[in-house]
Amino acid sequence: IQILYRDPSNLILGLFIILMVSSPWLLDWVLTRFSGQEELPKEKLNSYSRETVRVLQRACQQRHWTIPELRILPIAAPMIISYGNLPRTARITVSQGLLEQLADDEIAAIYALSLGQIGRWDFAVMSLVLLVTMPFYGIYQQVSVWENQHHSKIWRWTGTALAAINYGIWCLFTGTALLNSRLRLY
Repeated sequence: IQILYRDPSNLILGLFIILMVSSPWLLDWVLTRFSGQEELPKEKLNSYSRETVRVLQRACQQRHWTIPELRILPIAAPMIISYGNLPRTARITVSQGLLEQLADDEIAAIYALSLGQIGRWDFAVMSLVLLVTMPFYGIYQQVSVWENQHHSKIWRWTGTALAAINYGIWCLFTGTALLNSRLRLY
């Protein structure tokens, strides 16, 4: 097959560009479908942190941006994800646990950090990384569940090997992404 002997760089670059352009909508779909992401109205955010709404409005007004779409994940772990490809398509997603565990000014600081990442375009790179790594983790998770349901040794060994390979790839990509994520804060 002749296509196997060509340089795949252009194909991979094209795929990354397509993923980057479609990242806000793909991540919206994935986070809504698999994690229960919902819109976070400003009124609800205001009930947790009045300062956050003021910070968002002031910072976006200074930069002539629209306020990013605010989302919430119904999980107890405190986390925040900012994703998108342009400042006008940016989304800031927080977990319910973050809103419940942090004080008013801490929540505002977390949102200000996300606005800074949007201003430096860090969020676009991390959106691409998230889109690339999520399928490997999803395959690992699904194969692990499937493998645990089968009692035949051949299927358990096959499932274990496939899950381990996908988990290893996910760890490799996520490890480099975590290094980038830590370095970008400095």
